[in-house]
Amino acid sequence: MRKLLRQFLATTFAWAIICQLSIYVSAEDDAFREATGLYQQAKWQRAAEIFAESANDVSNSANRSTASFYWGECLMQLGDYAAAREQYGIVLELQKDGPQAKRALFRAGEAAWFSGDKIDAEKLLTQYVEQPTQGDSAAFAHTYLGDLASAAADYDRAIASYRAALKHSTESTPENAARLGLAKALLALGKTQEVSTTLSQLLDSKDHATAAAASLLLGRSQYDSGDFDAALATFREIQSPSTDSNIAQRSRLAAGWSLWKLQRFAEIKEELQPLADDQQWMVEYRYLTGMASYAQRDWPAAIKHLTLAANGEDNHANRDAILFYLGESCSRAKQYKPATNWFRQLIDRYPESKWADDAQWELARIAKSNPSGEEHQAVANVLREPSPVSNFTADLPETGGNILRVREAMPTDELLDEAVGLERDGRYDPALAAYHELLNTYSPGNAHEEALKRTARLHAKLAQYPSAKQLYEQHLATYPESKSRAEMLAELAWLEVRLENREGAAKYFSKLHAKFPQSAQAAEAAYWLALEWADEEESDQAQQYVDWLLEHHANSTTKPLRKLWEQAVCLKCQLAATDNDWQTILDLLGKVGNQLNDEPARTRAAFWLAEAEFRTGNYDQARIAFEKLRLQVAGVAEPWVAMVPLRRAQLAARRQQWTKTLKRLDELDQKHAQFELDYEADYLRGRALAGRAEMSAARNAYYRVLANPKSKDTETAAMAQWMIGETYFHQYDFARAREIYLKVIDQHTQPEWQARAALQAGKCWELEGHWDKAKILYSTALKKWSGSESEEKLQARMKWADSQVTKRR
Repeated sequence: MRKLLRQFLATTFAWAIICQLSIYVSAEDDAFREATGLYQQAKWQRAAEIFAESANDVSNSANRSTASFYWGECLMQLGDYAAAREQYGIVLELQKDGPQAKRALFRAGEAAWFSGDKIDAEKLLTQYVEQPTQGDSAAFAHTYLGDLASAAADYDRAIASYRAALKHSTESTPENAARLGLAKALLALGKTQEVSTTLSQLLDSKDHATAAAASLLLGRSQYDSGDFDAALATFREIQSPSTDSNIAQRSRLAAGWSLWKLQRFAEIKEELQPLADDQQWMVEYRYLTGMASYAQRDWPAAIKHLTLAANGEDNHANRDAILFYLGESCSRAKQYKPATNWFRQLIDRYPESKWADDAQWELARIAKSNPSGEEHQAVANVLREPSPVSNFTADLPETGGNILRVREAMPTDELLDEAVGLERDGRYDPALAAYHELLNTYSPGNAHEEALKRTARLHAKLAQYPSAKQLYEQHLATYPESKSRAEMLAELAWLEVRLENREGAAKYFSKLHAKFPQSAQAAEAAYWLALEWADEEESDQAQQYVDWLLEHHANSTTKPLRKLWEQAVCLKCQLAATDNDWQTILDLLGKVGNQLNDEPARTRAAFWLAEAEFRTGNYDQARIAFEKLRLQVAGVAEPWVAMVPLRRAQLAARRQQWTKTLKRLDELDQKHAQFELDYEADYLRGRALAGRAEMSAARNAYYRVLANPKSKDTETAAMAQWMIGETYFHQYDFARAREIYLKVIDQHTQPEWQARAALQAGKCWELEGHWDKAKILYSTALKKWSGSESEEKLQARMKWADSQVTKRR
């Protein structure tokens, strides 16, 4: 997709430069015209040199930004993206607004994308698409953002970006890349029905490469939905002499895996024959041919092909699976030593792989099958290594003398072996049948327990939740002393979560955390319970679990536990904010803030730190923190992000920078149209407009606050009502001002603002010469809102009004 966009943009911008130069170039700029001609002839280097001379000519500052922009264009064509970004940055410094600045912003983001700087690319492109008018590159920018979101596995955001790209598509901007990206994201989320609809316009495309890429995705959607015959037919249709060789080879490989799923193993080698001598696909070819031999129980052939695959690309995406099946093939051929070596490579190199646990299982089986005590001890040592956490380490002996315990503890049964193999190979229905046959045939014991666990997990994997729940509960009841009890409680709790039974999930998570605090699952149980109590607004209970996590896993190094600890830090901040305990946030993040490595957690913590500075009155620190956050939150789609422009606007208002305040509120409106606290923004807009003496416009903003249902019974509503009175007061319309102040008293329940309104309404009576009415209002207010901040002023005004009443008698 990147290649497709690059090719189109090279053509588009080569043409665009000719059109745009006429806008900026004056009659005497012969150098620019020469550079234009060179650019047309694709002589990028010489054109870049001339534009560089113009850009560095300080005597010609009027054309400096134009020269820098087109210097950057030449550098883009030369592939020097870092230098191009530098020139676009100069344009953005010299021009804050205008068409050229917008193009420079887009091209800077694109240069970051091509250079692999995903973070900057996302920030710059997000800034570009969030402009009120995005320009003619909006479709490309949204497509890039979709690609970035897909690369981060954020497929929901990717789908939104691709659809935005299609919305902004024009005749001059191709939509093929966006449609293909959208189909891939839908496929990743398992929305196979939507994939075919998305691809329908591309399957008959006159561009053969586009049609082939669309067909490949269609075949994948058919494959993922289990229609392997249709997938096989689609993959075979792609293969033609006119098809791009890369897509053709991928389709052959996909056809081979379709044959695998259809159990037509003998046909696989012939299907893949064109891949046999292709170095790019050699590992894939050997992997799948090895798997075909494995399925046919031809262990020597499987070992041969899989060994060649394992010795191929060291960083191949499927290398963990290759190592597992190679070790398994050696084990089945009773070649225990090489089997052990392959399994150990898998465990050492890929400790978090889904195959690592199965490798531990097979090593334990080898320890039982091979009578060599030395070999047993070597395997036992491997199984005791700390990563990954295995289900099988609990039964391992501490010394070689007790190695027989391993052999006695490990279940061995041909039916169990068959069921495990079927499940591993993705043949779930026959695997379930074999598991259930074992459960119905065997009495409780090691083989029965292992089958019970695996059957429950497979039912859960297939979303057959009632069956899974029944089997998990059966395991807990039948094996109360099992070493897997914590794991079973965790899996049962998550099953209840999927069934939306929060109460049942809480019961199992609580039991897990209370009885097995040292287990690998206790941390996730504590975090889930903390979130649950937080949702119930039970802060004390939530705090207990959060504090436990922070204390017990501060030094955890494994990725899942580290992520939970960082999330717990953010949750601690959220709980403290709910309790208005802002100092706790400052203390916590001052201590552990620099230990956060996960980008979402680091960004959220930065927000809590900025918010805590704001709430504790450290406005200078808050201003610095929120300015940094402005760039950090680019592309983050969470409700709290809208608080960043609101706080920046409020901080500008504190300095009476009214123009800056309004500009930041406009930014808030553009980026966060559904902001929950939009009435707060309207109130602030009223303050800024009033500060600029635009009283009518200010009143309109305040009235929007009062009309907003979300502001009902809030202090902001009372403030807005009071401020409407102030706008009239400052325009010397005391009768209207008084009427509005009295509405604050009658329609709101905010004592401080009601007392202030009484004070101001009394002043209006005074200015209208009604001293007796002012005195009565002050007297009533003093009785009704005794102890308010306005009490002293009310007393002074009442004393003055009383003196005036007496004087006029």
